[in-house]
Amino acid sequence: MSLEDEVLFHLEVSERVEAGLGTAADFEYLNVRYKKYKENAKNSNFQYELWLMENGTACLKCWDNDDFEPSEIELGLLQLFASAYAVSDIENGGLIQFFENSTGCLAPEAVCGFKSMDALPAAEVVNKAMQIFDVNYPRIRQIRIERLHDRSFDSLLEQLTNEFYIANQNFPFKAEHFYRQLVHLREQK
Repeated sequence: MSLEDEVLFHLEVSERVEAGLGTAADFEYLNVRYKKYKENAKNSNFQYELWLMENGTACLKCWDNDDFEPSEIELGLLQLFASAYAVSDIENGGLIQFFENSTGCLAPEAVCGFKSMDALPAAEVVNKAMQIFDVNYPRIRQIRIERLHDRSFDSLLEQLTNEFYIANQNFPFKAEHFYRQLVHLREQK
């Protein structure tokens, strides 16, 4: 299960629990899955995943929150989070899915993150795709969804999605390098 799936499942269970529909089994399942994911992340060659899991919760405020203010989050963390979620969404369902999902509000930060990671082709593809929204990229999800209802962009977004797949083949390595730079900068403070 991907990190996104884990978080979505957690939110679903949390909603059931808040509504009084959750069970002890829900809590146990979450606890076991969290520990398993964390253990897998610790054993991964890519420590940025574990770091995002432990430090990225502030970024989750972007989900269905039209008042989310990206400037409230440390820039490096925000760029790593945004680019990782862009990759996750785009690889799962293309640029259309990324823009339709809540994390699509972070497309400008994803572009900056790709640039910071020296993943310029990926940054260029996402930036081109953002142009369908005109001059000011909409942070509000409903505005992006309404724009995507104009199906005339589908073939362009499909083409750009295919370009993204090619441009972004080394993302885990670039994200790991960027993560290590962030950690090094934090240690120097």
